[in-house]
Amino acid sequence: MSSLFERRERGLKSVNRLQDERRGDRLGTRFLRPKVIFGIVGLVVALYGTNLYFARRELHTRQKSLYARQNEVREKLGSFYSTLVSKAATCAPSEAGAYKGDVSERIDFNAGTFAYLRLHISDATSGKNVESAAKDAQRDALASCFATGESREAGEPLVWPTGGLFRKTAALQEPFTEEIRESLTPRRIEFLEWRMKDAEAGPLAEAKKMFVRLQYLLLAIDEEYGAGKTELSQLQLEAHPVRVAVLRLADDRVLFRRKLDAAVSNMGIASASLEVLHALRRNATNCDVGKSARDAALSVK
Repeated sequence: MSSLFERRERGLKSVNRLQDERRGDRLGTRFLRPKVIFGIVGLVVALYGTNLYFARRELHTRQKSLYARQNEVREKLGSFYSTLVSKAATCAPSEAGAYKGDVSERIDFNAGTFAYLRLHISDATSGKNVESAAKDAQRDALASCFATGESREAGEPLVWPTGGLFRKTAALQEPFTEEIRESLTPRRIEFLEWRMKDAEAGPLAEAKKMFVRLQYLLLAIDEEYGAGKTELSQLQLEAHPVRVAVLRLADDRVLFRRKLDAAVSNMGIASASLEVLHALRRNATNCDVGKSARDAALSVK
């Protein structure tokens, strides 16, 4: 009996299932579930793609806006850093070759300001090396004593190392442009927009004031007495020749050229550490060279 009952139950279930399938075929609901799933997935993908498209378009628009802002500021700066460096990269190799003899023309120390670059002669012979060194160039006592007659601390308004000018115009240089190009998120581009705005209010505004006054490039090239290459900071602790030249940026004319001997100063403090003693000697030696060059330049009527 139980077996007969079970067969009846299975038969009834089969009949009900077939009836449901036939009813589903008539209503079109048999395949509705997979269609709904695929439809929802397709809608999500379409919405995501649309959102991604507009997000990328907005990002691209903001990138173009930053590029345009860079170009606008470049145009307002006048004697822009890259122009200054390109002139240095042309002048330095020429001055590092066979010495061409002394030049003495009048330099206006009162009205003009100087960009400053100091190089080892082996670096000065290559334009690429000059461009690389210009980014890190710093002011030293030679520059200050040439411009003012005395060693001055940071803040001296008459002489600006090319490295300082590079840092003040960093928002216009290729590394920053590369960051804009590689920015892939709204947050990143927003951060770069903030940096550009901050640079315009600070360093770029200061750079603009500098470039308005900038008239000369002061170039110092240290020679070796012997063969090989000694690190520049160490070379300044030895007696050696230093070439000093002044380029007028308006017409690329060399107004001043001298080849001077740097005699190592013996000034120092007996109790000072070796590092401090070396710094004092470099400072005194460099200032002596700067003063000698200044005296020669001022003697021109």
